[in-house]
Amino acid sequence: MRKMKKLNKIMAAILMVSSIIVGGFGALAAADDPIAPDTGDLTIHKYLLTDDVAGPEGTGDASDALKVPDTAKKLQGVEFTVYKIGAPTAGGPAIIPGGDGWTYTLNDAGDQVTASDGTDTYVYNVAEESAKLTGTDGTAKWTGLPKGQYLVVESNVSGAKNEADESVTIDVKTPNFVVAVPMSIENGTGWNADVHVFPKNDAVVAEKEVDKTEGVSIGDVLNFTITSTVLEKISEYKQYDISDELDNALDLVTNSVKVYGANGSIVNPTEIGQEYYTIEPIEGKDAARGFKVSFNPAGLKHLEDEGFKKVVVKFQAKINENAVIVPDSDPTGNIIPNKGKLVYKNKSDETTDKETNETETKVGEIELTKVDKDDNPIKSDTAKFKISTSEAFAKAKAFIKVKYENGKVVDVAYPTDDQGAYDKDTTDFVDYEIETNKADGKARFVGLKVPIDYWVVETKAPDGYNLLGDPFNVKFDNAEDEKAAKYVYSEEVVNSNGFKLPETGGMGLIALIVAGIVIIGLAVMVVLPKKRHS
Repeated sequence: MRKMKKLNKIMAAILMVSSIIVGGFGALAAADDPIAPDTGDLTIHKYLLTDDVAGPEGTGDASDALKVPDTAKKLQGVEFTVYKIGAPTAGGPAIIPGGDGWTYTLNDAGDQVTASDGTDTYVYNVAEESAKLTGTDGTAKWTGLPKGQYLVVESNVSGAKNEADESVTIDVKTPNFVVAVPMSIENGTGWNADVHVFPKNDAVVAEKEVDKTEGVSIGDVLNFTITSTVLEKISEYKQYDISDELDNALDLVTNSVKVYGANGSIVNPTEIGQEYYTIEPIEGKDAARGFKVSFNPAGLKHLEDEGFKKVVVKFQAKINENAVIVPDSDPTGNIIPNKGKLVYKNKSDETTDKETNETETKVGEIELTKVDKDDNPIKSDTAKFKISTSEAFAKAKAFIKVKYENGKVVDVAYPTDDQGAYDKDTTDFVDYEIETNKADGKARFVGLKVPIDYWVVETKAPDGYNLLGDPFNVKFDNAEDEKAAKYVYSEEVVNSNGFKLPETGGMGLIALIVAGIVIIGLAVMVVLPKKRHS
């Protein structure tokens, strides 16, 4: 792959040299001439940077194309408008100033530009030259421009597409910039009449990750990460906030929010008493419902001075008692979704909200319905069940334990052997036992890890029915679970009626007693006359 990239760059260089030869020697002659040509060409090469790598500062030469990062993507359909800069309106330098720190703001009428470095401000008249869209090769070209300085404005990005003709969203436009056409070459001995510039757009990233998407239960703590792009010239922005409003099934762990730079170092003030950012609850919400990290001007300057390309916010959230659903009424299933948000405002008061991707964490639920042999829910009496993670554990009565608060499950402990060991301290925990409801014959185990096997034991059968006697298996990785991807397993538990044994007492016993009395009486009647005769 590296050899192929190197070969591509060599071919590009050969093509550029060929284009110069074929195009004539005008540009080359201008390089050795101290007198600027009367006209020149301007070519804009448009790229989207998709990572933190940026090429070196441009020189205006076509060979700068070789310095573009391999990961940069050419963009077509981006509109640039070029304005010829005229004289200052009042006492400014004859040539518009440039260099680090200078910004160029076009007025609404499009006939003046304000140049400012934060200290000095000058206004210049401008006249629109023309607007052009970048083509499929990512370039737009103006030829035969009269000698002078030009303001370049990225005027419309709504039609941006990549080389595969797919729409591309540009979150932050390229700042307005000024270019001289023709342009003095770097060594100062001549002129470049074929100016090439490479304005880039950084892909503004706001990504969210969670360390566990499954294998967790109520009471477990999740580790989240939000990564966001530090915008170009971030010190000039008025707002840069990273926030996360948590799902109702998650509680923010107190003091868990930490802010880091992309290099892994925590973003801390360099002076005692100085703050770079604040961490506050979501407006109008309880502290457990989320947070907002807001950078202040000192913090934004720090990000820029230190060259941070990304800000990383890490925090923890605990799965709470609300990670429960009613399968019949909740179409989304037992999945905890969550998104973060990046909000920034530039110096022109333009605010952008960018949501992160959505993370999903699955929590399992087992719904049992007690039915008779005809599949009718048993409502005459209740049944009870306990649960474990293996058949051996279930038979050894090593059941899953839970902790309750206000009648709700707030923590779950799993057996690790059949001798009473668990994966956490089980003080104030009890065996997880559920009881069916007489209204519908249903009961639910909630807040369970998935996808793993469970074994359920019936600990009480409804009146008139037999206990099952053996643990039965619930498999979260089978088709029953996958058909709706809800991580809710529904199972009908069938009980047989108890055997009917003969009744003790009753008419049968009375008949025997009567028969016995009759026999005794007959015996007496036979024996007694014989005694009298004797």
